[in-house]
Amino acid sequence: MESNNWPEALTLTMDTPSTASELLGSPDAVPWQGNTYMILEKGTNRAMTFHLNRAHVEDLDEALSNKEDQIWLCVEKNGYLGFHYPPFGGYLSCGEDFVVHARSQHLSSDECFTLRHHPSGGYQLLSKLDGDKLWMVVTSDEGETLEVREHGMTLWVFKKVSAS
Repeated sequence: MESNNWPEALTLTMDTPSTASELLGSPDAVPWQGNTYMILEKGTNRAMTFHLNRAHVEDLDEALSNKEDQIWLCVEKNGYLGFHYPPFGGYLSCGEDFVVHARSQHLSSDECFTLRHHPSGGYQLLSKLDGDKLWMVVTSDEGETLEVREHGMTLWVFKKVSAS
């Protein structure tokens, strides 16, 4: 009789979350249309901030702008998400210069994003800038400007805030 290498007994152990929130995380962390958020760079104290028609990241403790400049309304179009800066009326958008702006008054394809949950937490913010390819919204090498690139390490977390 031929011997096999299978163990006589195999035991698998899995920790099962007792609640849905343990499994999915806080419902506030999932961007959804109609809600307003601070969009924070994961692992830092920096928020995506509107300034002079551009979006950049700014340290929350050293912010020169108003906190209002760090609040984004999440909207939906054709299954994509958009992020609107209500006081000015601009949408986050990715232009041909690969810089993230917030000057467009209309929600078109350049202002549409999708999110990919990352295994270590947070989300990759992705833009369909060029054909079928998804580009990542990342902080630039100098650290404040937001750009779109094919690859990057920037992750985002969404802190839900009350609409005022």
